[in-house]
Amino acid sequence: MILPNLLNPFYAELANILETKLFGFNYKLILCNSMEDSSKERYYLRMLNANQVDGIITSSHNTVKDYDSYSLPIVAFDRYLGNGIPTISSDNFSGGKLAANKLIISGAKHILFFAGNEKELAPTNDRVAGFKDAVGSANVDLKVLNFPFHKSVALKRSFLHKSFMSYSPDAVMASDDSNALLCIEELKNIGLNVPENVQVIGYDGSTWIRNYCSELTTIVQPIADIADVLVETLLNMIDKDIEKTPNQVVLPVSLHAGTTTI
Repeated sequence: MILPNLLNPFYAELANILETKLFGFNYKLILCNSMEDSSKERYYLRMLNANQVDGIITSSHNTVKDYDSYSLPIVAFDRYLGNGIPTISSDNFSGGKLAANKLIISGAKHILFFAGNEKELAPTNDRVAGFKDAVGSANVDLKVLNFPFHKSVALKRSFLHKSFMSYSPDAVMASDDSNALLCIEELKNIGLNVPENVQVIGYDGSTWIRNYCSELTTIVQPIADIADVLVETLLNMIDKDIEKTPNQVVLPVSLHAGTTTI
């Protein structure tokens, strides 16, 4: 399995569930952490191919041609990697709309959306598209900023501070929960209360977040269901059961309403 990082609670939970499920089918999981470095990802692809693994699950950010050059069964999570490589994802478009509608109903008028760096054909881009679709007919000022997710916490804080001072939002959307929590901390540092002055909503809704940071309003991805479909799809590909191998599966998301929104 190739992941973009292991620090995000969402990926940690997904990897944990996948390892357990695959072990039940007598498969062992080799975990590769690309850190969104394309050269490191290419190295892992070569290594996995040389070790003759049975298949690959990837959620990383490399180019299509790198995966097309291997004949291994490959399943992608939240990434479009080309024809013949199934994509499993949650409904990012609906997730974006859910988040936007929650903030609109709560009275938000000036929203900052901290999105990831835009990757060509990445399903996560649909979060921004869904958010924009929901605010299109509302009297809302929306500013979408590409957030440096791979930067250090100090640089992230600096970026957030400048953004809050420049745009004076009354609501903030972050593309993942870890950075939503960082937004809350930085807002407090500049003397703004959540949600009285600024509402905050995140994305992913891992079990860890919902157990230990249950106050965070977030869009919940069905991690266990995602893992089930990833495993089922990969095993069907390994068995060459083409009829049971979908090109794309999109799973529903839900809203966890915490106290960081009104």
